[in-house]
Amino acid sequence: MLGKLFNNVDRELNEGESPYLFGYPDDDCPEASPYYWWFQYLKRNNDYLACCERGGEGEHAELYLDWGDVRTDDFDEWFFMHGDILFREPHVPDKLTEIQSASELDGIDWSAVMVVVNPIRIGSKVLSKRDIKRHFSMMVDAKFATKKAGRPAYESGAKYRIVGYPKLKALKEMLHVYDLHKAEPKLTLWRIGERLLKEGKLTIAKKAVTDPSLPQSFGENARNVMAATISRHLKKAGAYIESSTGRFFPVKPADGVFSRRL
Repeated sequence: MLGKLFNNVDRELNEGESPYLFGYPDDDCPEASPYYWWFQYLKRNNDYLACCERGGEGEHAELYLDWGDVRTDDFDEWFFMHGDILFREPHVPDKLTEIQSASELDGIDWSAVMVVVNPIRIGSKVLSKRDIKRHFSMMVDAKFATKKAGRPAYESGAKYRIVGYPKLKALKEMLHVYDLHKAEPKLTLWRIGERLLKEGKLTIAKKAVTDPSLPQSFGENARNVMAATISRHLKKAGAYIESSTGRFFPVKPADGVFSRRL
């Protein structure tokens, strides 16, 4: 079963015994999956890479048992080996079914279902289908009186969980900034931004690009804007890399500071 991020329409089509919260990565476009970006950020965590080099020993040894060696460019193969362990949702009843005996309630996750008794007759009077549906609808409305229509708030039960609905394009662009900064540490931040914009790897701060035909002093304000923008991207990328060894992603520390070891 392959699919991109679930939306309100196709989520039901992807439901199975243990669906992924965000769907499986698409073979043709793995970048459409947040799991791909979690994998990419972890690949840049020096502490975890050191663990991989030691064959899974030392710091992050427990994490290595789940994630394995991420020093590969073949995400599909890695995901095939580790995706179920990391991201699969636990099974919950996903269909409206009739309980015919008390034994069927054994093992029920009471936090995931609502078990109700809906009368089909009162005394000798058999209720109409309309009455039965109305009673059930009233019960649901009373149970979830504070919930409003809109985007559903999914509560993942997976071992490693995606936080909210991450902006995948932003995760991608922040990695471009991080990679270029690491490859050329002496390159100024504003030049990093201008180069990535020119290469089509950045979509922000387009108005902060300086005119090379003018003297350098004329573009100071634009360069300051670009440098500040790239600085924010760099700090967030570093924070996500540092937190990629946790159980949730993406998670940014409050101060946005990341270790120099990254």
